[in-house]
Amino acid sequence: MLAVEDTASGLDIAAFIVSAIAIFVAIAVGRYARQQANAAIDQAVEAGKQADSANDQALSAREQADIANRQLALSEQIRREQSEPYITVDIVPSPIVSWVFLLVIENIGPTMARNVRITFNPPIQRVRDSDGRGALPMAEASMFREGIALMPPRRRIELFFDRTFDLVPSDLPKTYTVTVEADGPFGAVEPLTYKIDLNMYDEGYDRISPKNLHDGVQTLDKILTEIKKIRTEITNQRANEVAGLSSLGDTQPEEVGTRTLRATLAAVLRRVLARTHTPHER
Repeated sequence: MLAVEDTASGLDIAAFIVSAIAIFVAIAVGRYARQQANAAIDQAVEAGKQADSANDQALSAREQADIANRQLALSEQIRREQSEPYITVDIVPSPIVSWVFLLVIENIGPTMARNVRITFNPPIQRVRDSDGRGALPMAEASMFREGIALMPPRRRIELFFDRTFDLVPSDLPKTYTVTVEADGPFGAVEPLTYKIDLNMYDEGYDRISPKNLHDGVQTLDKILTEIKKIRTEITNQRANEVAGLSSLGDTQPEEVGTRTLRATLAAVLRRVLARTHTPHER
């Protein structure tokens, strides 16, 4: 009986030991599993961070590529624009005759312009078209109906448009929207649309025009006319003096002629200065 009890106690002790070992192993396995789980979580978090970093890098690379593409497109646009013709159209007072409006078409670009088409809205009109003096209404001119075949760089076309004192008080349009189309070395140039406003010349502002070559020619013409008059007057005066020498007694012809010449020159000079000294045109 004692032997059986000893055997049972031994089995209980063995079972306890096995249970203790099992518990220890379970605790160890649990700790290891927890460590593995934490490590997996940390790896997952790090992988997420790496993925976010990769996305950020990809986004940054995409933005840099977009910037590079925009810079390339801008550089190409600048290069094209610097190599394209640039046609301007304007209506301005003449620098020579201030009361005349000129229609000016000019290629201020560096290359040849081809097939230049100019459109006015409303159609261009001038007083001269309806007063019987114009050979053809300007809107029907071939350069506006068919275009201008070629305009080299710095080519400038100036056409008489109208007289300011006729156009400004008239009921004709004073504002035009102009569209210019042309072909350049790379094909069609981007259309240019802008406004011409002639109302600025009807707002009471004076325009001062400096003296120019035209004014100089006019002044020389006046001087030449006066010189011819001087020559005629001197010739007539000397003829009168010679005819009246008999009544002058001892007065010498040379003395009389000198006095007459001086008086005539002084009078004519005063007249020349009065006629040629005019203020600047407004």
